[in-house]
Amino acid sequence: MKEIQATLLADSKCVLGEGPVYDETCHGLYWTDITTGRLHFMDLETGEHNYLHIGRNLGCFALTDKGRIVAGLNDGIYILDGPRCIPYCKPAEGLRPPDTRYNDGKCDPFGRFVLGTSVEPNDSEKGCLVSVDGRDSYQVLCDGLGCSNGLAWSLDGKTMYHVDTLDFSPSVISAFDYDPATGAASNRRQAVDFTEKAKSGILPDGMAIDENGNLWIAEWGNYCVACYDPRTGEQIARISLPVEHVTCCTFGGKNFDKLYITTASISGEPGGGVYVAEPGVHGFPTTRFKET
Repeated sequence: MKEIQATLLADSKCVLGEGPVYDETCHGLYWTDITTGRLHFMDLETGEHNYLHIGRNLGCFALTDKGRIVAGLNDGIYILDGPRCIPYCKPAEGLRPPDTRYNDGKCDPFGRFVLGTSVEPNDSEKGCLVSVDGRDSYQVLCDGLGCSNGLAWSLDGKTMYHVDTLDFSPSVISAFDYDPATGAASNRRQAVDFTEKAKSGILPDGMAIDENGNLWIAEWGNYCVACYDPRTGEQIARISLPVEHVTCCTFGGKNFDKLYITTASISGEPGGGVYVAEPGVHGFPTTRFKET
């Protein structure tokens, strides 16, 4: 198995760093600190690092085709235009019971914003996965989730991969048939079995897909991002980090040959920085949300 070492890029001291997004138009990297509601940005040319304080939990976000940001906040989906939060889509309250927030999300290859929810307490199964394709236009792709997390799509866009971090019976990375025309997901099945790792407290979190169709999955509690072949379930590579709680990753860099990795700092433990590694494969540009 291939072993790779990640290095620290930004000591951002996030409580719950998540959702890195690479912007190829400016060679910059965005990420969120969900708990503090901060949207971070680093200019990768100069190393300059700043953040925008949103003022509420910022679960996930994506870049839009109008140069703005679409984001999942506590109570709905908003367009971020500088410091302004402009209401865009508010799914039915029944999809968001009390103590729920939006969690991981990203755009599908066709410009829809797909995002899931996380429910407290963490053993709840009231979470769901929602696809937003326009102002106040959405559909529910999957429900009964514990903590909706990582997302990726196959190279042809016809398979969606999804992580439910808190599904232990068994713990799996799921694959769905995905309809490019409608964005509907069906035929849920196992792609990677995480059950044995979950028994020891190692949980799958965010993920990215590479040019070979392999999944790079952040492993919460295991100091790494691990690469799996979803066709066989086999682990084929590991990126080691010096911190335990690894949360998400994305491909970026001018040749999309770098993997940017977010981490968390729980109860004052080391972590919360952003790391970078060279996995030896390429990824793809970020799909932008099609604003309507």
